[in-house]
Amino acid sequence: MIIDAHTHIYPDDVAHKALNTVMENGNGLVSVHTDGTHNGLVASMDKAGIGYSVVLPVATGVGHGRTILEWIKKIDPLSKRIIFFGSVHLHDPDCMETIKDDA
Repeated sequence: MIIDAHTHIYPDDVAHKALNTVMENGNGLVSVHTDGTHNGLVASMDKAGIGYSVVLPVATGVGHGRTILEWIKKIDPLSKRIIFFGSVHLHDPDCMETIKDDA
Protein backbone atom coordinates (compact mmCIF):
# COMPACT_ATOMS: atom_id res chain seq x y z
CA MET A 1 0.00 0.00 0.00
CA ILE A 2 1.29 3.43 -0.97
CA ILE A 3 0.50 6.47 1.18
CA ASP A 4 1.17 9.96 -0.14
CA ALA A 5 1.93 11.74 3.12
CA HIS A 6 1.99 15.32 1.83
CA THR A 7 -0.76 16.69 -0.42
CA HIS A 8 -2.75 19.90 -0.68
CA ILE A 9 -6.21 20.48 -2.08
CA TYR A 10 -8.52 23.47 -2.08
CA PRO A 11 -12.22 24.19 -2.43
CA ASP A 12 -13.20 23.88 -6.11
CA ASP A 13 -13.97 27.58 -6.47
CA VAL A 14 -10.47 28.70 -5.39
CA ALA A 15 -8.28 25.77 -6.48
CA HIS A 16 -7.09 27.34 -9.75
CA LYS A 17 -6.14 30.63 -8.07
CA ALA A 18 -4.46 28.82 -5.17
CA LEU A 19 -2.34 26.68 -7.49
CA ASN A 20 -1.27 29.76 -9.46
CA THR A 21 -0.19 31.43 -6.21
CA VAL A 22 1.74 28.34 -5.11
CA MET A 23 3.51 28.16 -8.47
CA GLU A 24 4.38 31.88 -8.43
CA ASN A 25 5.69 31.73 -4.87
CA GLY A 26 7.67 28.56 -5.60
CA ASN A 27 10.04 30.32 -8.01
CA GLY A 28 10.07 27.34 -10.35
CA LEU A 29 10.85 24.86 -7.57
CA VAL A 30 7.27 23.67 -7.08
CA SER A 31 5.46 21.26 -9.34
CA VAL A 32 1.79 20.33 -9.27
CA HIS A 33 0.29 17.01 -10.29
CA THR A 34 -3.45 17.68 -9.99
CA ASP A 35 -5.90 20.51 -10.54
CA GLY A 36 -5.89 21.19 -6.78
CA THR A 37 -9.38 19.81 -6.15
CA HIS A 38 -10.62 16.81 -4.18
CA ASN A 39 -11.70 15.03 -7.37
CA GLY A 40 -8.37 15.83 -9.02
CA LEU A 41 -6.48 14.29 -6.12
CA VAL A 42 -8.59 11.13 -6.14
CA ALA A 43 -8.09 10.76 -9.91
CA SER A 44 -4.33 11.21 -9.47
CA MET A 45 -4.31 8.64 -6.66
CA ASP A 46 -6.15 6.14 -8.85
CA LYS A 47 -3.77 6.68 -11.76
CA ALA A 48 -0.66 6.30 -9.56
CA GLY A 49 -1.94 3.39 -7.46
CA ILE A 50 -1.94 5.38 -4.23
CA GLY A 51 -4.05 3.90 -1.45
CA TYR A 52 -4.27 6.93 0.84
CA SER A 53 -3.32 10.60 0.73
CA VAL A 54 -2.76 12.93 3.67
CA VAL A 55 -4.05 16.46 3.01
CA LEU A 56 -2.25 19.26 4.84
CA PRO A 57 -4.21 22.51 4.61
CA VAL A 58 -2.48 25.82 5.26
CA ALA A 59 -4.25 28.64 7.10
CA THR A 60 -2.72 31.69 5.44
CA GLY A 61 -4.71 34.25 7.40
CA VAL A 62 -6.42 34.89 10.70
CA GLY A 63 -9.76 33.09 10.82
CA HIS A 64 -8.91 30.65 8.04
CA GLY A 65 -8.60 27.74 10.48
CA ARG A 66 -12.31 27.60 11.21
CA THR A 67 -13.17 27.93 7.51
CA ILE A 68 -10.76 25.12 6.65
CA LEU A 69 -12.26 22.85 9.30
CA GLU A 70 -15.80 23.56 8.07
CA TRP A 71 -14.73 22.71 4.50
CA ILE A 72 -13.05 19.48 5.66
CA LYS A 73 -16.24 18.40 7.43
CA LYS A 74 -18.15 18.82 4.15
CA ILE A 75 -15.76 16.90 1.91
CA ASP A 76 -14.35 14.29 4.30
CA PRO A 77 -17.21 11.83 3.68
CA LEU A 78 -16.50 11.88 -0.08
CA SER A 79 -13.48 9.59 0.18
CA LYS A 80 -12.34 7.16 2.84
CA ARG A 81 -8.87 7.25 1.22
CA ILE A 82 -8.06 10.82 2.23
CA ILE A 83 -6.82 11.72 5.70
CA PHE A 84 -7.20 15.39 6.63
CA PHE A 85 -5.16 17.45 9.03
CA GLY A 86 -6.52 20.77 10.27
CA SER A 87 -4.76 24.11 10.29
CA VAL A 88 -4.86 27.30 12.32
CA HIS A 89 -3.03 30.57 11.83
CA LEU A 90 -0.38 31.44 14.40
CA HIS A 91 -1.77 34.95 14.95
CA ASP A 92 -5.45 33.95 15.16
CA PRO A 93 -6.62 34.95 18.66
CA ASP A 94 -9.32 32.25 18.45
CA CYS A 95 -7.02 29.43 17.33
CA MET A 96 -7.24 27.55 20.64
CA GLU A 97 -11.07 27.74 20.56
CA THR A 98 -11.03 26.46 16.98
CA ILE A 99 -8.91 23.52 18.04
CA LYS A 100 -11.10 22.81 21.08
CA ASP A 101 -14.35 23.06 19.14
CA ASP A 102 -13.20 20.60 16.52
CA ALA A 103 -10.98 18.27 18.51
